[in-house]
Amino acid sequence: MGNVVEYMVNMAESDVLGFHDLPYYLYQFQAPIHIGGLSLDEMVAEYEESIIQSLFLGGQDRKDKEKVAEELKFSLSTLYRRLERYNLKV
Repeated sequence: MGNVVEYMVNMAESDVLGFHDLPYYLYQFQAPIHIGGLSLDEMVAEYEESIIQSLFLGGQDRKDKEKVAEELKFSLSTLYRRLERYNLKV
């Protein structure tokens, strides 16, 4: 039997392929766990920041903040507070 070669084709609406144009399993984010010397609250905050940041990968524009807030089951104002808390520029 010969080698099996698989190809993947992705299509996007824009000229640039972003993370969210890829299949979910390719950009699924696994946040690292840093236990050394951090409190539980600090670890939760670090994890929360990494999740929020990962949802904005791929150049999401400002109107997508509503979608991100909805996905996180946050109000839009809560998302803005979290972005400010973690100093995330999206």
